[in-house]
Parts: sequence; structure tokens; C-alpha cells
Amino acid sequence: MADEEGENTYHINMSRPSLAVTAYKPVTWEQNHSWQDVDIHCHPPTAPSHPRDDLPAWKWKILLVANGFLTIVHGYDVSNVANIQPSIYRAFGHIELLSWVALSYSVCSIALIPLGRKLFQFGDFKTLYLGGMLLLIAGSIISGAAHNIWGVIAGRIVVALGSSTIYQGILSFNIIFTYPHELGLVQGSSGACFAIGLVLGPVVGGAFAVNGHATWRWAFYLVIPLCVISLVLQAFFFPRYRMPTNKSVWGNIKGVDWIGNILHIAVCLLFPISCTFLGSTETWGTNAAIATWVFFTIVMITYVLQQAYHIGTTTENRLLSPFSILENRTVLLAWICTICGAASYGTILNYLPIYFAFSRGLSPLAAAIRLLPFIGVFIFTIILCGGLLPAVRFYKPFFIAGSAFLLIGGGLLQTLSTSTSQSAVMGFEVVVAAGLGILWQLAVPVCSTFLRNTEDRLNLALLSNTATLGGIAVALSIAGMVYQGTGFQSLKDALSDRGFSDIDIRELLAGVDAPVLANRDPEILRLTLEVITESIKNCFSILIASGGLSLLAACSMKWEALEFKKPGS
Repeated sequence: MADEEGENTYHINMSRPSLAVTAYKPVTWEQNHSWQDVDIHCHPPTAPSHPRDDLPAWKWKILLVANGFLTIVHGYDVSNVANIQPSIYRAFGHIELLSWVALSYSVCSIALIPLGRKLFQFGDFKTLYLGGMLLLIAGSIISGAAHNIWGVIAGRIVVALGSSTIYQGILSFNIIFTYPHELGLVQGSSGACFAIGLVLGPVVGGAFAVNGHATWRWAFYLVIPLCVISLVLQAFFFPRYRMPTNKSVWGNIKGVDWIGNILHIAVCLLFPISCTFLGSTETWGTNAAIATWVFFTIVMITYVLQQAYHIGTTTENRLLSPFSILENRTVLLAWICTICGAASYGTILNYLPIYFAFSRGLSPLAAAIRLLPFIGVFIFTIILCGGLLPAVRFYKPFFIAGSAFLLIGGGLLQTLSTSTSQSAVMGFEVVVAAGLGILWQLAVPVCSTFLRNTEDRLNLALLSNTATLGGIAVALSIAGMVYQGTGFQSLKDALSDRGFSDIDIRELLAGVDAPVLANRDPEILRLTLEVITESIKNCFSILIASGGLSLLAACSMKWEALEFKKPGS
């Protein structure tokens, strides 16, 4: 039979016992040929090889361990300053900049994620990994050795640059090198490591804050040994891998949407700055707050127009081109659920210890330890769901259950008061933890089954990274605005005739040893605790909004089963 396209085919002569395979030009069937003379033309099977096939099992396990260390460090750096900010304030002052010690990391990470994704499109994975680790180590040293609060913030920005690159690489590595049937468990393990780091941050930071010998600086230095171990493992065992591309490195660099990146970074920075001004209007003036929000709006509109009309770039190179996979209904809804979970996580992780500290008079370390039930349930649920998904195959029930737990837990936290028992509060946090554990890393293994193209699956890693860190950054910005704004005004009204200054109230809200807490008047202490508890409850409204939106998205998902194929099946 003739090959109509004129391609070379593989020719097997059935009359030869060896069944030798050689390349011939196509021939046609002749009626007078006997069966022994028939030449059969067929294309050989072209089963695509998996990048993991050439990676020995022992190297794979070592790389998973190294990535686990780095993911723990990434999570730790998000939250390690939660309990050391008062110590940093005592050392350097500048209460107006104190919130940026925490915000700088999350905000700069989300600002730099798209650029990191672009680098992984044409750069060598190993080189980017090692470069990111060197930046992470350098930033930790800068923050730990800082002589003023600006040095601490600058170091956090350098750490964010390194960590955002590394974490984007880890997610991309998981998607490329993991077999489909094990992606849920591997991604769940990465999520668990990130969660461990997130929760270790306040505990370890709190321990250093109360240690007069080690001091708060070691909360930054601590990550260096883990980074060095990972650096050595990655240097020796990480395979050289580069995404296929027809352009040179310089051609790819020129193709980066630099205008879009600059506008994206500006938007990411201006939003929390605007929230900070709005939450602190009484201190820095309404004119500054209004001007900042106007400037943010102008930059945001410019960013949208630049991306919509690909000004200074092309359609395929524009910064937001990876987000085109959100046209897939399942990807969009799963992404919404992930953002909601991350926003809730950032809120409860930062403000529940504050509640314990004020309502129970606990130290930062003791308050952070009260999160242990949250930690255990959260991590257990992440790993459990990652293992169950390939067996159950239907993903919609997972998203519905996680969203429902989140909504119920957020509602329970609205019942908080100064007299709520400690056991009840810890029970509330367990309900929230169950919901967050289900939602945290579920989107990647689910959506990967719909996105067979490697480029789309790497874009999925970008979306996952953006949703996780973006949700945390937005939640911290909004919750900080609510906590500082409502808390400051309510405390000022309650203590207006008691002789406390605005700085005293700001220090109190920041967790610093303020004169308000040193006052022995039980009426003042009662009013203070009631106002702060109410402000924290207002912050926890984010959980109700997130849970409701996530539940709506989950109920809108299709009822369908996933196919997780093992190698060779």
C-alpha cells in the first residue's frame, strides 16, 4: 500500500525469519505476488520517553529530600519574622516600617514569580537552582547581620528573589520528572514541607526572640545549614535539563516582557503599600493614603492595557500568557480554591497567635505552640488527600469538603471572645486545618491530568505558586489594614481619656511591650483585650469570605473521574 504523504516508512519482509527492519521507499501491492513475497510497511511504535526514565531511583530520592529541605526553608521564610518583629523594633525602632519585615518576603516573591517562570522556559534548571540558593543564603546573611531595619528588609527581598526562583523550579521539577500516578503524593509532600516551614517559622522565631544569647538574628541564620546541604546535593545529583526552544539564550532574554514585568512588580508593591496607608490613616494622613491608592489604580489600569494590547511585546511573550490555561474551567475553579485556602492560611497563622498572646498573656513561643493541633491536622490532611486522589479519582468531593470545613471553621472563629476556652479555640483551628489541608496542593495533580502539554503543565506550576504566595500576600495586606485600622481607632476611642499616645497604641497592636499593658488598671486591660479580640475577629472574616467563594467554585466543578496512568500502562 502506498504512503500518500511520501514519507519514508519501515519495511518488514515477512519471508525472512529474522524480521529485519530497514528503511525503504514505499512500494505498492502487486496482484500477482504471493503471501511470502508481500512486503508489509508499518511505522514503528513511538512511545515517548519520560524525563524520569534516565534518572536512577536513588538520585530521584536524594533530589526529593533536597527539594524538601528547600521547600521547608521557603515556608519558614514566609513566617519566621512573625514573633521576632517586637525584638527588631526594640533594636531599630521605625514602627511605621515594622509590618514590611513580614510583608517584604511574600510581596516580593509574588512580584518575581512570573519572571522566574520565564527563566525556566529557556534556562538550565540546575543553574537556576544553584543561583537561587546562593541568593537565599546571601539574603539570610544580610538580614541577620543588619545594622538597621532597612537592612533587614533588604535582606528579605534578596531571600525572596532566591526562594521564588527555587520554588518555581521545584514545582516545575515535580511536574516534569514525576510520573502521573505519583504526582498527587509528591505534590502533597511538597505542600506538607511548605506547611511545616510555615508553622516552624513562628515557633523557632519565638524561641530565638526570648533567648538572650542567640537573639532574633539567628532566626535568619538558621536556614543557612539546610541551604548548604541542599546546595551540595543539587550540585552533584541534579540532572542538566533545559526546555526545548528554537531561540538562543540572548534571543529568549530579549523576548522577555520587560515592560509587563516592571508593571507587575509595581502593582504587587503598591497594593500592600496602599493597604498600609489606609490602615494607618491617623498616623500618616489621609492625603498620602488617597494619593497612593490613586497611583496604584493608574498603574493597575496601565498594566491591564499593556497586557491586553501586548504593548512592547508579543501575544505569546506577554507576561500573562501562561494564564491562558485559566480558560479551562477546571483549572480556573481549582485556582480560585487554592487562592482562598492560601488567604485563609496566611490570616490564621499570623493572627491566632496574637489572640493567644493577648487573651492568655502567653509569650510568643507559648502562643505559637498553641498552633500544634493545627500543624498536625494540616500536614496529615495534605498527605492523606495526595494519596487518596489516585484511588478515589473523583476530585469534586475533595474540593467541596475542603471548602465546607474552611467555611465552618471561619464561622466558629467568629464566636471568639476573651473568655472562650483554650480547648475550644484549638478545636476551631483543627476544623480550619482540615479544610486547608485538602485544598492546599490538590489543584496541581488534578489539573495536570487535563493538561498534557509540558508547557501548559509548567504554566500550571506558575499558577499554583502565584495562588499560594499571592493568597498569603493579599491576606496579610488586607488583614493588616483591618487589624491596624479598626484596632487603632477602637483603642484610641476606648483609651482617649487615659493619657496614652498614638505611638503607645501602635506599639500595643504590633505586640511590643507597650505602656498600655504595663498599666495595672483592670478596666484598661479589659477594654484593651476586648478591642483587640474584636479586631482579630474582623480579620478572621477573611476565612468566611474565602470559604464561601471556594465552596461556590467547588460546586461549579464537573463531576468526573481522573485517569492516573502508571509508566508502561
